[in-house]
Amino acid sequence: MQCKVVTWDRLNKVGHLPSGSILGLMAFSIYIIPMFVYNLLSVDFSIVVLASPPITVGLLAPLAKLARKRVIVDVQDLWPESLIQEGYLKKRSPAYPVLWLSEKIAYLFADRLSTVSRGLAERIQSNYVGHIVVLRSEADIGVFRPKEADPELRRILDVENKKVVLYVGSVGEAQQLENFVLAFGQLLSDLDDVVFLIVGDGERSRQVKALCRTLSITDSVRFIQPVRHDKVVDYIALADVCVVPLHESEQEAMPTKLFEYMACGKPVVAVSSKSIERLLQVSGAGFFIESPTDWTKISDSLRALVTDDALRREMGSKAREFCEHDFDFDGRLLELVCKDSRRYG
Repeated sequence: MQCKVVTWDRLNKVGHLPSGSILGLMAFSIYIIPMFVYNLLSVDFSIVVLASPPITVGLLAPLAKLARKRVIVDVQDLWPESLIQEGYLKKRSPAYPVLWLSEKIAYLFADRLSTVSRGLAERIQSNYVGHIVVLRSEADIGVFRPKEADPELRRILDVENKKVVLYVGSVGEAQQLENFVLAFGQLLSDLDDVVFLIVGDGERSRQVKALCRTLSITDSVRFIQPVRHDKVVDYIALADVCVVPLHESEQEAMPTKLFEYMACGKPVVAVSSKSIERLLQVSGAGFFIESPTDWTKISDSLRALVTDDALRREMGSKAREFCEHDFDFDGRLLELVCKDSRRYG
């Protein structure tokens, strides 16, 4: 019998969760239930993959089971735990019991769980008695690949003859992008041919822009509104160095952007996550700084890559090579959902 898989992000036509608001999260969660029921009735599939966060997708798991579908829950962050640590949510909030219940339901009705790192798998294991598979990458290495930067895009963004440090993603509490802005400010003390492109938006955008004004670096930090996912590769192509800022509580995070950067052959500078540290040690694809507030080390790492063409090419080449040999997300996803795999890791 043919195995047919439909992931929720492909069914959901609206796209991404509204940022910066627990109220927005709850509104999104109410919206997805009728949408999911519609797709259960109109789309032919046997397995559904629910990606968390938002953990409220767990509320869809019982509906999928009633429709006799297999349910895979892909956990990329621990909600509501991480929301509390990062200050988004308090336990006395009316939203907390909803998120807590969603997490329990997701784990109860899942036929299998996947996650992005061994560290997260170990933490999930205390709440889930089944088997967990670690899938480290969601980057399509056929789409996210090394390519020449578009000269017209360089001209539009005014980064011609400039070295480019790039961040793509949400600008929120989980990222604490201010730390990289402070480090970039130090970098500008002796370099003037480098710009920082921030492609994205979020609830802390205003604070990050205010910090740039305080540091008098607004001419060197460019804020670009979020772009469609299929256009992200064009912005990565502009970059000389890509960054992965994270809150200090994100000890096992493995953001998708990391894999997309690496698949495009770009060296990275990352902080906080022990899982990313292990990956960079094995791959040789960039620099890791444990403390996200160690601005001097972050700045030194950026400087090393911006000024050393050979080092940048070496780390970028290792990043792409590692992706080609170790990131087979599609194959492992099919193994996870279409076979009775009992492997952990």
